[in-house]
Amino acid sequence: MGSSLLFAMFLSQNFLDITQDKGIIAYIFPLPHLGSQVHSNIVFLIKEDYFFNIFEDAMGSFNGDIYIFNRNLNLVYSNAASEEQYKSLTVDNARRIKGTGLLHQKINNKKLILMRSISEELGLTYIVAMDEKEFYSKNFDTKYPFFLLGGALMLLCIFFALMMAYYNYRPIKSLIYDITGQKANFDNVNELEIIKNFYNKTVNEKMLLSVQLDQQNRIVKNQFLYKLISGKCSSINELEYIESYTDLKFDKSNNLVIVISLFNSQNKELQMEQIISASDNIGFPNAHIYVTEMLLEESISYVCNYDGSQDDTTRYEIANKIWSVLTSQGINNIMVGVGSIYDSPMEIYLSYIEANAALQTALQNEEHYIFLYKKDTMSDYVDYCFSTMDKSLLIEGMQHGNEQVALSALDTIVQQMQRHCSSFTIMQLQCFDILNMIIKLLSQEGITIDSDIMDKCATFNSLIEFKEQVSTIIDVVCNEIKSKRELHNTMIKSKVLAFIKDNYCRSDFSLEFVSSTLGITKSRINAILKEETLCSFVQFVTMLRMEEVKRQLRETDKKIQDIVKDVGYIDVSNFSRKFKNSEGLTLGQYRQLYS
Repeated sequence: MGSSLLFAMFLSQNFLDITQDKGIIAYIFPLPHLGSQVHSNIVFLIKEDYFFNIFEDAMGSFNGDIYIFNRNLNLVYSNAASEEQYKSLTVDNARRIKGTGLLHQKINNKKLILMRSISEELGLTYIVAMDEKEFYSKNFDTKYPFFLLGGALMLLCIFFALMMAYYNYRPIKSLIYDITGQKANFDNVNELEIIKNFYNKTVNEKMLLSVQLDQQNRIVKNQFLYKLISGKCSSINELEYIESYTDLKFDKSNNLVIVISLFNSQNKELQMEQIISASDNIGFPNAHIYVTEMLLEESISYVCNYDGSQDDTTRYEIANKIWSVLTSQGINNIMVGVGSIYDSPMEIYLSYIEANAALQTALQNEEHYIFLYKKDTMSDYVDYCFSTMDKSLLIEGMQHGNEQVALSALDTIVQQMQRHCSSFTIMQLQCFDILNMIIKLLSQEGITIDSDIMDKCATFNSLIEFKEQVSTIIDVVCNEIKSKRELHNTMIKSKVLAFIKDNYCRSDFSLEFVSSTLGITKSRINAILKEETLCSFVQFVTMLRMEEVKRQLRETDKKIQDIVKDVGYIDVSNFSRKFKNSEGLTLGQYRQLYS
């Protein structure tokens, strides 16, 4: 009932009489409340102490001035002291306060904490004002134990967080040690970033390894084809082993070699690269056709393994198919030599030498572009002369250092002369012709033969004696040529590798630069690098530059930009991306870890 009466009193906006002297608060209530004329009044007397206790319960231990205003901002109640110097703020200042909640204001050079709220139901505005220092001192005294407890809990949490971080960091540090392979300084380095970079590096290396394995497969295949053609394959078991690891297949019954030679060409290197590229389009029914570059002879060889007839028509059809594909790609000025067909892949080297011998005859007759090797072909112009093919085969066998092929050709020639030469004078002429060819070959290769051996060849008394002396020369020449070729190949490889290692830091360094400077074809340079390093030219140069950059990052204090430019890169940002993809670290991180 008291609350309702207070509510009615405040809404009627009647006066409130405060009798502070007697400690009594009088509330006058008109009757009727809603009537136009007041017939009587009800007076309620409430002890002031009771009224103050309501606010003291709410204020607790805080000392502050309380102001209560009605809707017209007329002061209804205040417990502020009567003297101005003891008041927190004047009534007028209290009326001008705006907003609700906890406010911080400076009034009359006093820093005050104000709490203002509005009751819409009662139409009252409550304002409590107190000195800022008193407010915070009371608040601190009340919450001091809680601050201590909260601080202790925070310190405890920090301690456990540090301990967890330490024990979790140990396996991370161990992991980084495992993937980097050495203990490094990880100050100011994000270890998780290092792990992420090494993971990315591992993924990139896996992809690169897949590409390199594919390239290695092709390298092994080409090297074995070269070995097979050169007659250096040791056994059929070696062939079967290579077949199991590459896409080489010799499961057909017939084997032959076709050799492509260029003539009157201004740029043999470019044409040979075009031939290799165009060879992907060559196909023949029931046949495997493999292409390989014969670097020393500057020719292209096709190894054909097929099922079908062994007659000359089939040999011609396969050769013509190859010729047609190449010429359709704009590759002209080519001659095609075709060797004989053999049952075993181990005899492919014989077909190769025969194909080269056929080319020697073909170059003397440029009206034809395909020339088949024929063992029994005899000259139509000179009686009792040996086969032109066998003559070419003899020289080709010696030029390739293949003693077996050369001796076989010599034996065939001697047998032909024994069958057809009834006159010793004609036989001598034929023998001197062979001797002249051998002397010409010795001159070209720069080989010297003991004069006694040459004299015996020139003063023979029988065909058997001539054959024995020439066989001795063939043995010496083939061994000398094999040694010279091996030495020459070693010197060329050393020359190429040394030149690249001495000049890779040049900004204009390129495959064309190496080729033009050394006078070696680009294809041969690439073949040497693949054989010696299993890398292409670009991969090898990039590897050398990467290693030099890493060395300078570890051992010098030069600026990163200067180091990158020192190894031949102009675009520093591009190299930085390559380095991070390769090493899993930025250039700066690598220096910080390993210097």
